Amino acid sequence: MFGYLLGVGELYMFWLAEERFNAASVLLGVSVIMSSAFDVLMYVLSSGLIRKFGPNIIISVGLVLLGIRLLLFTFARHAWQLILADSLRGISFAVMWVSTCQLILQLSPPGLRATTMGLVQAGLWGLGYGTAALFGGVMYERLGADTMFRVSFFMSLIVAMFYVIFFVSHDRWQRSKERKKNNNNDDEVKSLAEEAVCNIDFINQENEETIRNQVENSHV
Repeated sequence: MFGYLLGVGELYMFWLAEERFNAASVLLGVSVIMSSAFDVLMYVLSSGLIRKFGPNIIISVGLVLLGIRLLLFTFARHAWQLILADSLRGISFAVMWVSTCQLILQLSPPGLRATTMGLVQAGLWGLGYGTAALFGGVMYERLGADTMFRVSFFMSLIVAMFYVIFFVSHDRWQRSKERKKNNNNDDEVKSLAEEAVCNIDFINQENEETIRNQVENSHV
């Protein structure tokens, strides 16, 4: 969905600008410059945002922002409004990509990180963009640009909602697993402590019997 939302916006926003508003090429170039500037800014701020909110929240919010970007395209009445709406791409993409890379480092085994990164890249730029070009083009031609962008917006909301449900459930399962592990460790430590106390009591009893026998033998 990440790649699909990027592809739909980047493939058809310029087409819409030229077809509906007869936008000048210079104005479209300004859109690319603005998006790149926001990319650089968000790359700088991404580490602090990820530490504060976590990568999963960042990805969920980013999906919604990419969807809102497409929805705003449908309300544009001038080409410059498209340019302003497209700035959400620069705001969301950078932090989403950094969050994705961080999740890859956390979840993939050390020997498979490069392979996992390659698969993610193939899914994002290959499958995602390919789906946007294919199905986005069909919707654009048969249903119109506004319907295509609005359908994509609702898709982003649905995917973001399921992603939130998934990572919240996974976090709860992970915490429950760690809690059970800690409880088992506590029980094991408690059992060892009780065993140690029993051994100490047994040794003390043996020492007392030994001392008692020595005292009795001395009296004899």
